[in-house]
Amino acid sequence: MSNIAIGRQPIFDKELETVAYELLFRDCDGQNRADIVDGDQATTQVIVNAITEIGLKKLINNKWAFINLTQQFLKGEIPLPEMDQHFVLEILEDIPADDDTLKGARKLSQQGYTIALDDFIYHPHLDPFVEIANIIKLDILAQDPSALVEVVKQFKKRGKKVLAEKVENYEQFEFCKSLGFDYYQGYFFCKPEVLTQKSIPTAKVQIMKLLSKLHDPDIGIDELAEDISKDVTLSYRLLRYLNSAHFSLQKKIESIRQAIMMLGWNNVRSIATLIIMSRIDDKPSDLFKTGLIRAKMCSLMADKVQPGAADTFFTAGLFSIIDAMMDTPIQDIIHRLPLADDLQNALVYLQGNIGHVLQDTINFVGGNPSKAPSSNFTLAEMNKAYLKALQWADTAATEITAAA
Repeated sequence: MSNIAIGRQPIFDKELETVAYELLFRDCDGQNRADIVDGDQATTQVIVNAITEIGLKKLINNKWAFINLTQQFLKGEIPLPEMDQHFVLEILEDIPADDDTLKGARKLSQQGYTIALDDFIYHPHLDPFVEIANIIKLDILAQDPSALVEVVKQFKKRGKKVLAEKVENYEQFEFCKSLGFDYYQGYFFCKPEVLTQKSIPTAKVQIMKLLSKLHDPDIGIDELAEDISKDVTLSYRLLRYLNSAHFSLQKKIESIRQAIMMLGWNNVRSIATLIIMSRIDDKPSDLFKTGLIRAKMCSLMADKVQPGAADTFFTAGLFSIIDAMMDTPIQDIIHRLPLADDLQNALVYLQGNIGHVLQDTINFVGGNPSKAPSSNFTLAEMNKAYLKALQWADTAATEITAAA
């Protein structure tokens, strides 16, 4: 498993509140340097690392994310992945204002993206870029201070926000404030920091995508059925498991949609999640079984503390082993899944009703039942739930394996 890295430098407003981060390419060794040979590849890597590897929530926490775009991205020769409007797209200073580039920039602006001009020095032939842009970034070290006064005034008259780049000391910051700059960036405030983490292997990334689809609160029954059906292996194993002796159904289930209608959305989602996680075949079977026991035990204990939430407690127990399954810290995995805040807090911080039950379950299954329960269950109650969960997990593990 290799490292992935991304640089992040904050951008401030005049009150020194962080409003954005510029995301920067950094070498995967985690050092604060960027040996860029291919600008297109560097931009691609920043986008991929930000969206799929580290995650925007961890990187920017609902603030803007500035990223550099090369000419090939602007012209559409390299397509941008689907990105939300938190991204500010920076047009680099060496990109010519030709027809194709301007057409691409206008299209991105019309799609709702904020456009910035990076290290911008005004020339009349670049005026079309100014018309498109929302933010002009000015390298204050590259321009004479007296000229900067007029430049900022002209851009402000045209309704543009201006950002002072490379602010390196207090005097420069005060000078830029006096000129009316809207945003500030530079070593005076903060040097770029490098965030690193282990990348998840491709096969496990696919598993994460499936889990993300399954647990998307906005997904409809038809879309869920279609997504499961598209994965031939998953749908085959799911139907085999549902038609096994474990369920003893009177009527054979012949389609995923039928399964959802007969057993309910949450039941099918939970079972599909079990099967997906069982496909991680480089881990010992006992680890998966531990997840099954925790999941069932949590669901059995749910009614006492949060009636009607057994499915959520089941998911918490099952996902409590996902860090070990993926070889990645749990906080770096959970943000990739569209889980409710209370479930995320339970898994990462063991907080709330779900987190307290999960903590007690982990302790009990791990052989530490004497630890003070945080969910107000007696040891007798937990032992009863554990024995039921153990029996269920033995049968479930056998049937899931047989359905492979």
